[in-house]
Amino acid sequence: MTQPRQIVPNRTYLVTRRVLRRHYLLTPDFFVNNLFIFFLAVLGAKYGIVFHALCLMSTHEHLVLSDMEGNLPKFLCEYHRLTALVMKVYRKWEGPLWEPDKPSIVHLQTPEAVAQAIAYVMA
Repeated sequence: MTQPRQIVPNRTYLVTRRVLRRHYLLTPDFFVNNLFIFFLAVLGAKYGIVFHALCLMSTHEHLVLSDMEGNLPKFLCEYHRLTALVMKVYRKWEGPLWEPDKPSIVHLQTPEAVAQAIAYVMA
C-alpha cells in the first residue's frame, strides 16, 4: 500500500484528470469554457487555491495551482462533483463524467518544476 499523500498549505501541484473512457465530453465551447472558469474562480476563493495555469481539453484537464490553506482534497471533491453534475445535463450524458481513478496530483517541489509544469500546460 502506498503512503497517504501529505496535503500541506503553501504547496504547488500539477493536477490532471481524465473523462470516462476518454469520451469527448469536455469539448470546448462558450458554455463549457465559462462553466469551468466560473467553478475554478468561486471554489478557488472558497478554499484558498491560486491558479497558475489551466488547460481544458476534450478528454481531460490540467491545472497548475497552489494550495494556500491545505484544502486541496476538499476543493477537488467539490469542483469535480459540480462540473460532473452540470456537464452530465449539458451533454445529456448518463453515468459518471470522470474516470473512477483519483486525479493525478504531482507536488511541484522547485521553481523549475513549477515553470516546467506551467509551460507544459500552456503548450
